[in-house]
Amino acid sequence: RRVMPVVVLDEVGLAEDSPKMPLKALHSLLEKDASNDRGKIGFIGISNWALDPAKMNRGLYVTRQVPDENELLKTAESICGDVTTSIGEHLKTITKIYQNIYERLSENSSKSYIGLRDFYCLVKHLRYDARNKKDRPETRSMLRNVDVVTGIRANFGAISEEAKKIIQEVLTKYVPRCYSFENKETTMQFIEHNLTRNDLSSGSRYLLVVTPSIQSTIDIIDRKASTIIKNFKDIIPEEGKEFADRSLQIKFNSKFPDDRNYTKVCKAINDVKSWIERGDMIILVDMELIYESLYDVLNQYYKTYLGKKYVEIGLQSHRVFCRVNDYCKIIIIATPEQAEKFPIPLLNRMEKYMYGARENLTKKEIDVVKTLEEWVKQLTTYQGIEATEHDIRKTFLGYHRETIPTIVKSHAEEIGKTPEEKDVLLAKIKSLMLRTVSQDGFFRMSESKHEDYKVEWETYAKNIKVYDTLEDVILEQNNKNILVTTFSDLIIPKNCKCNAVIHNLEEFASQSLFETTISPFFTNDSLLLVILIPVKCQELISYVRYYLQCRDTDRDDQKKKRVILVVQLSRDPDKYVDLYHSEKWESYHLEDLNPHPLFSNLENYHNKSVAQLFEAKNQKEKEEKKLEITKVVKQNTDAILYCIKNPFHHKDNIIERTIVSTTLQKKILELLKSNSNWVKEAAFDDNGLATYQSFQNLLCHKVFEAVKPVVASVFADIDCDGNAKLFCDSEVGNLWECLLEIVPLTENNQSTNNIIFKVSHNFVATYREAERQFPFSWIIKEKIEAINHRIQWQSKGELELPEEIHCEFVNEFKSSKVEDVLLIMDSDEVIKMRYLSDYVNMVYP
Repeated sequence: RRVMPVVVLDEVGLAEDSPKMPLKALHSLLEKDASNDRGKIGFIGISNWALDPAKMNRGLYVTRQVPDENELLKTAESICGDVTTSIGEHLKTITKIYQNIYERLSENSSKSYIGLRDFYCLVKHLRYDARNKKDRPETRSMLRNVDVVTGIRANFGAISEEAKKIIQEVLTKYVPRCYSFENKETTMQFIEHNLTRNDLSSGSRYLLVVTPSIQSTIDIIDRKASTIIKNFKDIIPEEGKEFADRSLQIKFNSKFPDDRNYTKVCKAINDVKSWIERGDMIILVDMELIYESLYDVLNQYYKTYLGKKYVEIGLQSHRVFCRVNDYCKIIIIATPEQAEKFPIPLLNRMEKYMYGARENLTKKEIDVVKTLEEWVKQLTTYQGIEATEHDIRKTFLGYHRETIPTIVKSHAEEIGKTPEEKDVLLAKIKSLMLRTVSQDGFFRMSESKHEDYKVEWETYAKNIKVYDTLEDVILEQNNKNILVTTFSDLIIPKNCKCNAVIHNLEEFASQSLFETTISPFFTNDSLLLVILIPVKCQELISYVRYYLQCRDTDRDDQKKKRVILVVQLSRDPDKYVDLYHSEKWESYHLEDLNPHPLFSNLENYHNKSVAQLFEAKNQKEKEEKKLEITKVVKQNTDAILYCIKNPFHHKDNIIERTIVSTTLQKKILELLKSNSNWVKEAAFDDNGLATYQSFQNLLCHKVFEAVKPVVASVFADIDCDGNAKLFCDSEVGNLWECLLEIVPLTENNQSTNNIIFKVSHNFVATYREAERQFPFSWIIKEKIEAINHRIQWQSKGELELPEEIHCEFVNEFKSSKVEDVLLIMDSDEVIKMRYLSDYVNMVYP
């Protein structure tokens, strides 16, 4: 008898996608040669999609269409076997439900992640429940609708709100009582029920939990799993006592630079392999690199040898057998955005649950949540545009749909029974949330939709403690760990007296280095640890926070050690940090770690114009901080000079030397626009916020943008032909200051990109280096000429003026300060000659 070897290639379509084209080697082996049958091998390839024609036309192509309702029903009956009669009617129902869900998800989404694996596991789930009822005479042999809905929710779970809505609509159609059932058992109870079922024949699978708040979900599952493991010894059978020491393992994807190599991935897989063999509960977070290696594990594709279960696990072509412990549980936690990117084969291998804190709320807690959500929505609705989650997230940093339910649940004991107690709780939670509002968000909220919310905002803006520095936050909260967000550079001020151990997350190239460096803090005498987390390291926040939390819990000493995470935020709307509020963590926002002394306090610049920021202090404002025009100009001299075309500009910086003139400062402030809404306009400037990140940086830029054209215009007028240089001349400096008061200056508040050309006031130099010798000499000339012209016009050619006209011109002459200048020139021959030099250059070219 002749034997023909056959090779079965499972998931051959995956190899088809490889850039190395490994399947090309099969071309010659697939050719049929009738003259020589020796050495021939049979091939069976199984794939989820068609291969290229070069391979398909060398063999028989058999395709399986989507099974219809009758085929699904026959398959379900064959799986149920001896309990088919007790659940026969239910099989018809779940078949119709699956068909409807599959078709509607296919229509509304690019991929339908509920497939045949989910249907088959649902049938196995019902079979297990039916056999349990059959073995127990005290229960009815027939399954109830509740049992069916339980199985459907366990196997037809959603990973998005849209899919959840579709599934609920289908369940309402075929199982009308599903909503009353849903109110009885929450998603977390389903998860807990799965974790307590250790019989692999029960139809239960490993878990995928989709949640917007990974950190809060990890904490909740951690507590539930720890309780289950603690009680494990009481329920475990005698033959499993060797696994009584099982534990909870949480594995985060290490995104440190040196941990993104092949070796680290192999180590992660090996860790998971050892935990599976030991029977631990395993939580995987952001571990996409190893999910494909666990396909056979998640699919429960086991092989039995000597009564023990084994499964293949590995990476690419490197595969090993791993013993599977009956008590092992795997939970993958992901955000909705991450779950949407998971491949379909991964999604339909697991039980899928969408979990949020709001599912565990009581009716009173739900009322509080609705009140707070409406409050947040109204505060972020302005200019007639209804607020979206993105708008809310720009104001309440780190906000997502589970933020408020999470905070309310953590304060559930404070709700009370009376309206007064509820109001106290609302005020407390509002205060907590306002701590995470950005400074620009505060000014946007002042333009909110309804007047009553404006009044409420003003009340909270006055009463809430707005922290100026990191030191303020540290001193205020001395019991809890703190997460501080900021848009500024991560530079701790030198004057911060916090006595802390400070590390920047960028210092660490690997997870092991981070843990080795941070661990001594929990055993030495240091009491405060500050970790700076830049924007590019935000992916590590969940891991860092959980690691620090675990280390703090494991400590034996009673010292009050605290940790502060300082997170640098980005204005990118797709990048946000989950500011998880809990019993151990508080969240705060500091706009700038090194705040500008004026812009740190909202009250300093609320409803004030730019000119008011520079005004001198009066008796009532002795303690109020003011901007100094000299500092602003000196810090931006180059930009101002760029706007002035000055052929007589010397190397010495005339602007910096002249701006100290009090008369000049007064002139500049008079020309500044008096717009008191400039701060609110800046708060709505998305492009400006994206460019400067920190709102304080943007305000500093806006101040300079308002000052620059005015200063440039003023210097274009006063520095004609080297006139500004005379301010520093000891002989005529006082005259320069005196005459500046009567100089008419040009108001120029146009775009700062325009070049302001200098105008020479009829000054003609005989050589290029010649400059004015007398300050504002053209003003003296123009004033005298104007008075002389009026005298000639009034006298009408007569040699003597009437007495009243003569007195009028004398008074005008005295009031113009020209008389004072002429008196000085009359008494000082040097000054007189300097003026005459300028006069000759102006009159006689």
